[in-house]
Order: sequence, then structure tokens, then C-alpha cells
Amino acid sequence: MGLFILEDPSVDRLSPPGTSLLEDIAASPTSTAPILKHAPGRPDLILNPCPSEDPLDPLNWSWARKEACFATLCFGTALAGVIGPLVAPGFVALVTELDEPLQRVVQINGALVLAIGPGSLFFGPLFSKWGSRPVFMIASLLMFISSIWAAATSSYPSLVAARTVQGMAMGAYFSNVPGAINHLFFLHSRAFRLSLWNLSLIGKSDSFIDSESSGLAWVWLVSQGGINIGPVISAQVIQSKGWQAAFWWFALAAGLSFLATIAFCPETTYDRSYYYSAIESRMQGDTESKGTKDTAIAEVRPIEEGQKGWRVYLPFTGSKSDVALWRLIVRPFLFIVSPACIFAAILFSVTFNLLPILATVYAQIFTAAPYNFSTAAVGLIGGIPPLIGTLIGTFTTGPISDWLIKYLSIKNGGVFEPEFRLAPFVLFAAFGGAGTFGWAASVAAQDPWIVQAVMIALLHIGISAGTIACIGYVSEVAGESASDAVALVTFIKSVIGFGIIFFVNDWLATQGLVKFLNSLGALIVVTCALAAPMWVWGKRTRSFSLKHGLTGR
Repeated sequence: MGLFILEDPSVDRLSPPGTSLLEDIAASPTSTAPILKHAPGRPDLILNPCPSEDPLDPLNWSWARKEACFATLCFGTALAGVIGPLVAPGFVALVTELDEPLQRVVQINGALVLAIGPGSLFFGPLFSKWGSRPVFMIASLLMFISSIWAAATSSYPSLVAARTVQGMAMGAYFSNVPGAINHLFFLHSRAFRLSLWNLSLIGKSDSFIDSESSGLAWVWLVSQGGINIGPVISAQVIQSKGWQAAFWWFALAAGLSFLATIAFCPETTYDRSYYYSAIESRMQGDTESKGTKDTAIAEVRPIEEGQKGWRVYLPFTGSKSDVALWRLIVRPFLFIVSPACIFAAILFSVTFNLLPILATVYAQIFTAAPYNFSTAAVGLIGGIPPLIGTLIGTFTTGPISDWLIKYLSIKNGGVFEPEFRLAPFVLFAAFGGAGTFGWAASVAAQDPWIVQAVMIALLHIGISAGTIACIGYVSEVAGESASDAVALVTFIKSVIGFGIIFFVNDWLATQGLVKFLNSLGALIVVTCALAAPMWVWGKRTRSFSLKHGLTGR
């Protein structure tokens, strides 16, 4: 039992899904893989997945090509986040123009939230069947078209329908970007990429209900000037030009995202099975003269040698799976009996849905005495501390997680276990718990606003850590089926999030602010405690899933 992770004595140590060699040390077990490659300048660090010799293999792309693709996906994810609160400042105007009560007008956001789940389940199978490029092209195009639709409409049913389509398009970015990250980056560097994706996503979601909250316009590291201006600009546009203008401007951004996807997001799905099989056959066929791995590698040519590189930029490059589409549509639901997926769904529902829950609290605290903040000031307090906390959580949790899996793999005889990705839940429990309980105590004592701002920032450090750990874990467990597993997790999260809309206000009114925040703190600590049994028994549950065909593979 290495590092308190229970082994399944009935299978090989490296058999359970997600378990692999990461560190090449003397104590490492024999690998079943035909070849192991090492990171440049790091003879001890194994590249996982093992790249082929084909320059079209996304793992072999240049740094600039990978980063351009990833930056475009982050931009699309950021737009998927900002579309939620885009017209919230115009709800009062919508009541008048659409002649609908406020309760029904608010449901245009509810329709969007609910559609994210089905959108994830729709685009996940398409991602597995036909690859990443058509999925992200369709999603960005739908975002563009539905924004024009919403801008041009003047009826409530039509606006709800447009928002539903927007939610469906959002589902592609929620469920499939982690799968694309697996295509582009090696195991030892994925957590930092997931943290940047999380920053794109959660940085926007902080302002999902609070219409004046500042959000994070994450375009990429080179465009940091866009931070925190999305909902602020939206509010100004709505006030001066009307809510339709906000959709017109968003359509412009969505159109740019569509064009960027065409230009910078080639197909990332790549089947390396031919490469592994060819090397293994050559090594077994003539062990005397050609039996070394280096010689075998030199003789294996890319399966599509001579194929022009521009082909990966075609809208459609053929089927990526021999599995029938209807089976792929059903496949995500296989994960409903996977303990790892159930665990991830519970934790992701808590971490992600905390954001709209917390957004309901800011106005009640800071518009009342002794603070008496204006609406604009409430927006700042609900935007800047979460932004600071999310930035700190992003740029610490990702690198720490990537370093930690290498360290723990060395301690584990060179073997990586997906449970190593659960370590950041310690940060979620520590910062999330301290931030929430501290915030409750600060509200009770009516401390200065700066004290509460610090607690809000601490809480969001924890939320970032929890989200990164959750998605990182389920992605490693699912492997090639990551898009299916994340799609199911997103669907469950969306259903729970939609349900929260109907009772969170009554919950807050019944308990009061202090008890409400303490309840959230207890919820964080209890759910984080679930990571302990998953750490110990997670490998056995993965082995069980493999034996009973519940891995989606």
C-alpha cells in the first residue's frame, strides 16, 4: 500500500485506468508499454502519453502552435463564462419591454444554466467521434448566431430559446476543453493548464447572479488588460444603449472567437496505437538484429507520412472512433456508477455552485448598515476580492499540483496514481473553510469591509483549488474518455445549479446571513473530507470499473 493507496492484488499494479509510470527510477515496475520516452534534459521524467515520431502528433507541435490553440480555447471559455451575467443589469428594462414579471425574466438565466448540462452530453460524444475541431467550430458558431438572435429578438419565448442555445454552446467548453488539454500536453504539465482553463471559467462565474459584480475577462496571459471589465462594460452599454446592444457587442466577440478557432485550433485528436503496435511488432519480430527500442523507433514512420500539415485545419478530418455514435451518446452514462465520477460530480457541484450562491449575499451585507455601499461599490466588493483569490489560487494550485505528482510518483516507486490530483483538496478545505467561517464571524462582528474582503479572497483561493483538483482527478481517471466523464459531471452540476435557484433565497432568509455562511463552510469541509476515502480506496474502485466495463473505453 504505497502512500496509503490500497492496491488490488488481483490485477497488475499498472492495470487500473489512470495508473502509469511517470518517474524512471530503479524501483519502477516493468511497464507494459512498448516504449518509454523521457523529457528533454530530464532522463528521470517519463513523457506520458508517449509521443509518436509524427510531426502532426499534437504532443510534437511547436510551443507557439500549442499555445495559440490553448489560448483560443481559453478565450472561448471566457466568453462562455461572461455570457451568463451579460444582460443581468438590464433585467428591469426587460420587465418593461417584454411585459413579463421579474421572476420570469430571471429565468432566461435559468434556461441557460439548465442547457449547459445537455450541451455537455451532446458535444461530448461528437468530440469522441469526430474530434475536437468540428466541436469547437460548431460551439463558437452557435455562440455567435445565438447572440445575434438574442440581440434581434423582442419576445420573451424567443429570448429564452436564444439563451438555451447559448447554454448548449457553453457545454462544449465546459466538458471538452479538459479533453483537448489531455491531447496537447503531457501528464506532468496538465494541472497548470487546467488552472488557466478554470480561471477562464470561474473568473466569469463570480458575477453570475450579481449583475454589478466584476468578472475576469481571461483572454490569455498576453492580454491581461481585459481583466475585470466584462460585466462592467456590459452594465455601461445596457445603461446607455439598451440590453440588445450588449448582445450585439458580445456577438462581435463571439465572431472573433469563431474566426480564431478556424485559424488556430487544428484537430487535436491523434491515434498513436499504430505507432505502439509497430514498435512492439518490430521488437518481437527480430530481437537479434533489430530488437532495440531505438532501432525500432527509427524504422517506424508516421502512419500518414507525406500527408500535408494543412489537412488538420479542415473542418472535418474523418471519424476518430470505430464505436457507433449512439454508443458514444450512451457512454457518458456508464460513469454514473463509477465511484470516481460520482465523487467528482459531488465536489464539482459544491465548488462551482458556490459562486452563484455567494453572489446572492453581497448586496444583503454591504447595502445595509454599517456599510451602506452603493450598487457600484457592491459590484466591486463582489468582484475584486474573488478576482484576487482566483488569481492566487490559479497560479499556485496548478504548479503545486504538477510538482506534487512528480514528487509523490518518486515516493511511489515511479508510479503515478490519479489520486495524487486530490491533494489540492487540502487547500480547498483550509482556505475555503477559513474564508467562509471567517466571513461569518466578520459579519456577526460587523468588522470593517476590508476584513470581509480578505475572507472572500481566501474563500476563492479554496474554490479554485477545489475545482482544479476535481476536474484534474476525473480527467486522469477517465483518460481518453475524459470528455465523456467531464460531460456527465457537468450535467449533474448544471441540474443541481438549476435547482439551487429555487431555494437559495428561502434558505438564506430562514437561516440568516451568519448561519447561512457557517452552513456553507460546513458543506465545504464535509465534502473535502470525502477525498480521504477516495485517496485510500480510489485505485480499487478504478480496478473494479475496469473489470466490469465501466470505464467508458
